[in-house]
Amino acid sequence: MNIDTRIIALVILVFGIVSFGTYMWMSPSATTTTITTPTARQDVELSPEVEDVLTKETRTIEELAKDPLIISEVIASNEKDGALSGGDIARLDGEWQKSKEVTPFIQQFLSNKTAEILLAFQKINPGFKEVFVTNVYGLNVGQTDKTSDYYQADEAWWQDSFNGGAGKTLHGQIEFDESSQTEAISLYVPIIDPVSSKVIGVLKGVLDLVVIKRQL
Repeated sequence: MNIDTRIIALVILVFGIVSFGTYMWMSPSATTTTITTPTARQDVELSPEVEDVLTKETRTIEELAKDPLIISEVIASNEKDGALSGGDIARLDGEWQKSKEVTPFIQQFLSNKTAEILLAFQKINPGFKEVFVTNVYGLNVGQTDKTSDYYQADEAWWQDSFNGGAGKTLHGQIEFDESSQTEAISLYVPIIDPVSSKVIGVLKGVLDLVVIKRQL
């Protein structure tokens, strides 16, 4: 082999090594790593049978959201809370979340007229482990149990159901609800003022997963 031939062979060898290294670097199998964390919640497509049960249960709380007394209570709450500043809301929400006990401020939402209606509904429909109503600002109006926070408008579910004031009925995924300590699916319906046809709040019902299983 002469000198020119050896030089050409060496160039080909070097080029081959560089090309192989470049392929391995750019190859998805060499550079892409999928990391799944245990705490990451992944949406699961529910079966048509489960969706049918959820549709039926959603109609139940849609009727509840039409209760004239609840509507009047929400309207009154909107008028009252309209005077609150962002700082006021942050302070009240912070105090609520830090409180391990039911304070007088929290108690009023567990014993007002809206709460009474929700508790009566819950007795007839015990599968709903928690039900609560918020006003147009995402602040609690009445509830069956102490929620983890007072301000809901920073939650994706509230924003989706309020839908920029257009309103939207929907449900969440299977999850463990901290407030009710239940594996459940939450249902969300807008509360609509029949006079103005405007969305004035949102109602959330936490449906025990056991109830769904029994109906399948």
